[in-house]
This record gives sequence, C-alpha cells and structure tokens, in this order.
Amino acid sequence: MAQSEGYLTSCPRPLDQRILRLSRCGVCSSDVHTLTQGWGESMLSLIMGHEIISTVTYVRDEVPEF
Repeated sequence: MAQSEGYLTSCPRPLDQRILRLSRCGVCSSDVHTLTQGWGESMLSLIMGHEIISTVTYVRDEVPEF
C-alpha cells in the first residue's frame, strides 16, 4: 500500500470485495465517549465513525451485485 501526505494512494485489489473512496465520516457522541473512555475502559483498537459518504471505485468481476 502506498501513502502520500497521509492519504492512501493505492492498495491491493480484493478478490471478492469492493474498494470505496471515503470522502466524509461522521463521529457521534457515542464515538467520543468510547474514545475518551467516558463510559469506562474501552477495548482497543477501535475504528471511530460509522456514518460515511463514499464512492465505489472498484468492483471485481466476481462480485455479483452491490
């Protein structure tokens, strides 16, 4: 995988998946509480943000539909 200025510029093509280019990600107060351990100790590692806007940039031929 190649990175430039903090951005992923290329990655291996998945065999049975799609590649999405993420343009926006929403972080809600639940994410903040989990990250800051406001509700107690969090199990790390975590990926914050579950509301995303993205563009499908690659779909392998073997993927029947998306």
